Amino acid sequence: MKTKPLRNGVPVSEMGLGTMMFGTKVSSEMSQTLLDLYVEAGGTFLDTANMYAHFYSDEAQGGESETVIGEWMAERKNREEIFLATKVGVPYPGVERGLTRTQIFEECEKSLKRLQTDVIDLYYGHFDDRKVPLEEVLESFQILKEQGKMKHIAASNTRSWRLERATSICAARGWEPHLCVQDKLTYLYPKGEPVTWPRVTCNQDLLDYCTEENLPVVAYGALRKGAYATGDEEKILEYAGVNGITRFEALKQVSEEVGLTPNQVVLAWMLQSTRPVIIPLITASRPEQLQESLDAGSVALSPEMVERLDQSH
Repeated sequence: MKTKPLRNGVPVSEMGLGTMMFGTKVSSEMSQTLLDLYVEAGGTFLDTANMYAHFYSDEAQGGESETVIGEWMAERKNREEIFLATKVGVPYPGVERGLTRTQIFEECEKSLKRLQTDVIDLYYGHFDDRKVPLEEVLESFQILKEQGKMKHIAASNTRSWRLERATSICAARGWEPHLCVQDKLTYLYPKGEPVTWPRVTCNQDLLDYCTEENLPVVAYGALRKGAYATGDEEKILEYAGVNGITRFEALKQVSEEVGLTPNQVVLAWMLQSTRPVIIPLITASRPEQLQESLDAGSVALSPEMVERLDQSH
């Protein structure tokens, strides 16, 4: 698998493995199988969160994904080969929503314990907590970095003007800024401005900002929860906004021309994006699903195909 640089040049796998379902919706055994398959393909960029995924079962309490990853790394003895990203801020049983200093520090300790590691490579604020001064949030992460408990900071579900404000604060204080932003992004444009707070869907303003600031976008929800794979046009077009039908038709046409699945074309389109750089998160509940996504890394769409996909709006 190829790599892409984050904002400071740190290389990560061009496709990250999203592990939200691991340990709950996907069994621990299958989760380890999928982790092995991803690593065998050359992947190293694992994405999780402290609250993953308490909402998948009544028994889940949050932390299941981190626990599975920690056990897997301990068994495989491969922690040094993994670029590990986790998040803090979204609530789970017993933990309130927020990015107060106390909460960041306490949740970091819990994550480190579950992950069986001393340091988090990339630590996200899982959402933009406007109840806490932004400088205080950034300083809390900086303290963790100085303590050696995290290496780099990132943002998730954050709008462009807040990213710019954070960058300015970091520049004034001599701190490393966010190295990427993780927001919801897929091939189809959403209808209007989806009200799914605290989730933030990439709009053109954010994409333009990330292009100008050389800030990579880590895309979650890239494959619309399997809707492209099922060909459920009604489900897809419920989401699709401006010229959704035109864009979906272009996606189907290119898929047929290259003999690939729509999922693979969406991923290939993202992987070939340079304005901005996009790092899609892939996930699966079965090996064949993950392999389909991994195979997209070897796909090269022609410039004409990319242009057609881009201009179908």
